[in-house]
Amino acid sequence: MRLTPRSLQGRLLLGAAIWGLLALVLTELLLLYTARDQMEAQLRQRLSADLDQLLAASAAQPGGRLAIERELSDPLYQRVFSGHYWQVARDDGVVARSRSLWDQALPPGAPVGGDAGSVYLSGPRGQSLLALTRQVTLPRLEGTVRLTVASDLDDVEAVMHRFGLVLTAGFGALALGLVLAAVLQVRLGLRPLRRLRDELIAIRRGSASTLAGEYPSEVAPLVTDMNAVLRDNQTLIERARSRAGNLAHALKTPLSVLSNEAHQQRRHGQTALAGRLQQVTDEMQRDIDWHLAHARIAAINRPDARTSLSPVLTRLQRTLSRLFREQRIDVSSMPELAFRGESQDLEQMLGNLMENACKWASQQVTVTAVSQDGQLEIRIEDDGPGLAPEARDNVLHRGRRLDESVPGSGLGLSIVLDLADLYGGSLALGPSSSGGLSARLRLPAAS
Repeated sequence: MRLTPRSLQGRLLLGAAIWGLLALVLTELLLLYTARDQMEAQLRQRLSADLDQLLAASAAQPGGRLAIERELSDPLYQRVFSGHYWQVARDDGVVARSRSLWDQALPPGAPVGGDAGSVYLSGPRGQSLLALTRQVTLPRLEGTVRLTVASDLDDVEAVMHRFGLVLTAGFGALALGLVLAAVLQVRLGLRPLRRLRDELIAIRRGSASTLAGEYPSEVAPLVTDMNAVLRDNQTLIERARSRAGNLAHALKTPLSVLSNEAHQQRRHGQTALAGRLQQVTDEMQRDIDWHLAHARIAAINRPDARTSLSPVLTRLQRTLSRLFREQRIDVSSMPELAFRGESQDLEQMLGNLMENACKWASQQVTVTAVSQDGQLEIRIEDDGPGLAPEARDNVLHRGRRLDESVPGSGLGLSIVLDLADLYGGSLALGPSSSGGLSARLRLPAAS
């Protein structure tokens, strides 16, 4: 079971809340203990004064009797069960008691801490008492006398209850203030990380190429290393693109020579040899196109790549209209739409899809583009014969062609699918509203 939150902010706030609450609770308990101890100390001082009065009032009478010559100054000792009591006892029992005890006697009690003279007693009505006791010897009196004065702790308990409520309310407000301060501190402390996240999102969307701005010393090394990684990645991308282009140019001439040789052999009557040579040349061309396309695919996703959609669609519409004069190509796209990627890749995907639609269309090809949930959705529809549901998946495989009478290498749709997949997009085929085929291409949109 996970005991800590996944977020760094949650962990910091949880730690601050736990330790802050623990510190406040311990502080409140310490203050309550100190306050009660001080109040009981003051009560013991007053009881000690009353005990001195009781000792001064105690005297031995003729015949070995003990008498209390005068009452204590506090009138509460005269009120029955007032909570203030005194008692004088010898070994054979209680000798004298205050009027407040009436006919009750104070029992022996447990000493308070290390003070042998302070005890807790149970009063006549079951209330808690704090008492002071003293063993004394009096002139002309045999044996010892035990003097006891006691006071009810209800007043102390009432004061401590009110003090506890005030203390709890004050510490509650303090705890709330500390939590708010911790939230503010954590949010301010983690603001550079949130800014770092926003800049990484901007890089993914293509609106930035590196992390910019000043960061605290704890985060600055990470930003420097990430910028170095981004620059190295960009260098590798450019190298891959350059090598792919160099390979294409290097193989173009040998393939042209082989194709011309096949044509010459056919002119000299070597039809079988020319056919085999042309077949091998076409297969080599397909493989080269396939691997070059994948070499370009592996070098995509530059962080600063951004391509406006409308100019690409306009160029393709103009070019294909010249090649397919019988079909009408309608394009509908908002000017602000942009693709988060390279223009070459977008032209290759849209060019393959629109050319394929023109080859099969009877009269019209319709291209529409919209933006939904941070992605471009481009639909290319034709009014041709369409495809059966079981045949739609087959045409997305490499080199698969359902009609050999139509020119093509069978690589177009599979390359579009691979390009869209590596950009985080998708390609889906379905029926169009005019009865032909509909290709729905989804690609990441640039801000």
